[in-house]
Amino acid sequence: MVLHRAFSFSIIEENCAAFTDPEGTTVLVFGMDLHSLYGALVKRIRRAVRAKTGVPDAFIQLSASHNHSGPDVGSVNRKATRLYNRLLIERCVQAAMQAMCRMKRA
Repeated sequence: MVLHRAFSFSIIEENCAAFTDPEGTTVLVFGMDLHSLYGALVKRIRRAVRAKTGVPDAFIQLSASHNHSGPDVGSVNRKATRLYNRLLIERCVQAAMQAMCRMKRA
């Protein structure tokens, strides 16, 4: 099986790898240097990534490193957290698009 793959990295530590199989199915795998990810934020990231890339939610994997020094993305009542989460979503979309644009035959 021939896979296409690519990686994208950003400064705020969300990374994305893109893989496409011969049938054209693309999978995006994100790794983020965060304490954790919560359901509502995962849904927002997937929705934004899907809107820009066309990759279905079921093929977008998100994971957090469980870093106690990372940003708090779960305190939704804090203004700083809401602003950071918006930035995180934007950066995830950018990382996904970069990874997909950089795909090369493996």
